[in-house]
Amino acid sequence: MVNPRKLILHCPGGYRPELDPMIDAWIRERVEYVGIVGRDVETIYRVFEDKLCSVYHPGASSEAARRSDGSDYFMWPMAHADEDSLQDAIDHAHGLTGYFAGPVTEVVEF
Repeated sequence: MVNPRKLILHCPGGYRPELDPMIDAWIRERVEYVGIVGRDVETIYRVFEDKLCSVYHPGASSEAARRSDGSDYFMWPMAHADEDSLQDAIDHAHGLTGYFAGPVTEVVEF
């Protein structure tokens, strides 16, 4: 199995509308995991939810992850707690197992 593409989105300045086209591009590129850390994490997470037909939830069945277009692509945007650091988010992503095992492929500063 090929490792999923995993990103960490570091937003120390919080949400800005310029983030939306980046999220759209990640969806088109079929990025599978985005760890979100920084300010406005819950707002940013909701943007991901609004744009995705299916958001991965740990423990969900593969059928629950099926999109309305029939594909089984899904993304797991992970909202980290306010007190989590960038390194905490990276460490968490590196520690994922199963389908999401593998290295972080990119840290995006926004």
